[in-house]
Amino acid sequence: MEKHAATRHIAIIDACTMSVLGLQKLLTHTSGNQCQIHVFRNSAEFLAELHRWPCFAVIYAISCARGSRKDSSYLLKSVARLAPQARRIVISDDRREAGLIRDLSPVSLHGILCKSAAISDLSAQLQGLLQVFPSPQENIINGGCRGATPGLSPTERVILYYMAEGLSIPEIAAHLARNTKTIRAHKFNAMTKLGVSTDTDLLCAADMLHYSPIRGNLYLSSRVKMN
Repeated sequence: MEKHAATRHIAIIDACTMSVLGLQKLLTHTSGNQCQIHVFRNSAEFLAELHRWPCFAVIYAISCARGSRKDSSYLLKSVARLAPQARRIVISDDRREAGLIRDLSPVSLHGILCKSAAISDLSAQLQGLLQVFPSPQENIINGGCRGATPGLSPTERVILYYMAEGLSIPEIAAHLARNTKTIRAHKFNAMTKLGVSTDTDLLCAADMLHYSPIRGNLYLSSRVKMN
């Protein structure tokens, strides 16, 4: 009895006041008085307070800003290390972004939801994510996203990483000792696999790779043979 009545501490990381108010209302509706909500504007604020209470779930609402995507990747990786028991949930702007998050998140997630979904659907999905269930990695709730796209090759990941760092195609080619035609071909392959058609969408994907494990293996990955 006591275990089920224990307070669940849920953190919301969202810089938008209106979005926070909506999430608080949904969480109160789904969890009632068993839920204590903590609101933060970014990962730094949240991580500074994480030691103060046992975190049951972290909900990161990604905005359209590039900094938000990078910040979300950093936070998710930090939570997986510092509070592995916490549910890791991301709320994206739309299904396209949700699909990229699913494919490129640096750690496994419990759920990926979309702001564009109906309120009733968001409420039901949140309620499901806050229930007790076994291995979170095996039963991810993805808010209606379609099946996973083919995985990126190590070379494609390196190119996207350098794009997120601000390097141009000629600069990436010089860094990897390859010609620009080869780099553009790999860039096109990555766009096809990820289902994106513009450089803006590809940069969104590149931002999500910023804190992925590839960062520590750039030398090795950059030596991968490019066919």
